[in-house]
Amino acid sequence: MQAERFYAHGKLLLTAEYLVLHGATALALPTRQGQWLEARPTENGELWWQAFDEHDQRWLEVRLRLPDLHILQSTDAEAALRLQQLLQAAERHKPGCVRQAAGWLVQTRLEFNRHWGLGSSSSLVSLLAQWLQLDAFAFYFATQTGSGYDLACATATGPVLYTRESPQPRVQSVRFNPPFAHQLRWVYLGQKQNSLREVKSYLRSGKSDDGLLREVSDLTRSILTVTDLEGFSSLLAEHENLIGQALGRKTVGETQFAGYPGQAKSLGAWGGDFVLLCLPEPEACLQWLANNHFETVLSYDTLV
Repeated sequence: MQAERFYAHGKLLLTAEYLVLHGATALALPTRQGQWLEARPTENGELWWQAFDEHDQRWLEVRLRLPDLHILQSTDAEAALRLQQLLQAAERHKPGCVRQAAGWLVQTRLEFNRHWGLGSSSSLVSLLAQWLQLDAFAFYFATQTGSGYDLACATATGPVLYTRESPQPRVQSVRFNPPFAHQLRWVYLGQKQNSLREVKSYLRSGKSDDGLLREVSDLTRSILTVTDLEGFSSLLAEHENLIGQALGRKTVGETQFAGYPGQAKSLGAWGGDFVLLCLPEPEACLQWLANNHFETVLSYDTLV
């Protein structure tokens, strides 16, 4: 058997953060950057896992004994345990899928900084599902607490409208190519959020009311079709205020970006990872970012 290669995109959640967990329709964007997985069968009775970052530096190495997936050796005990749990879940989902070969050499390679929160975990779940021929969403929901929008992004060819429904989520491919994209920036806050913890915290707060879910879903569709930066900024502001009221938290425009001469929009878990900025006056906005020491400022097309 020859080596097999698989690919999964990263993700950005533009709308319906948190509320997508309860069925609000979200606009989700797969990123240009993603993650590769290459699996090569061996005869050594082990699954040897190597993970490389965007600079081709190995950040994780794990050796698991086959067939019981006992961890023999690792460079990171916590990451090795998470990997073991995913592989064990895959075996429960489809018995024998990992044990189909006497051994494996598996290598993963990220194209984005793994601290950026662009989906190193969700793309890995997608890659495992592709490699082991699993039902991707069933595997995801058996092992993750998220909404699944990130898994939808992993194999999407462009932006999607995502609605979490039972038994299967609704994923609709859409066009989203704003003519004002040159006046948008992704800014990394340098405070990667623990998505699992954030999701669990939100779910404990209780179910959102149907009116709020409809309102946010309507905003998602409006954001999808708006054609000018002023209208887009206004919709983002309305969205930020709604989510802020639902969470009982201040918006990013009231905290890290107080005084910024444009609209700021949180993405995904509030308080970390990336924000989206509108630049009504690009020179003044970029100067504000420089003065306030935001170092990772990326053009729209760099990520999407």
